[in-house]
Amino acid sequence: MLGVLTVRDIVLALHEEGQADPETKISKVMTRGVWACTPEDRLANITQVMTENKMCHLPVAKDGKVVGIISASDFLKLIPSGI
Repeated sequence: MLGVLTVRDIVLALHEEGQADPETKISKVMTRGVWACTPEDRLANITQVMTENKMCHLPVAKDGKVVGIISASDFLKLIPSGI
């Protein structure tokens, strides 16, 4: 995975001179050095990584391919509705 394009990346690009051009390549504004997890990772580890790195989304990869994305809202679904 070369990188990921986040809402934060887009907002920052819009504030930099010359980056608001619709022809700007994603590779110029994307986040590089992306964290990823595997389907076998434990939820406790994933929440720790996401919390420590202030992430709302984390790609899920298997055999070098992205197979999904886990989000903070996915964790909210685990909370009992009576809380």
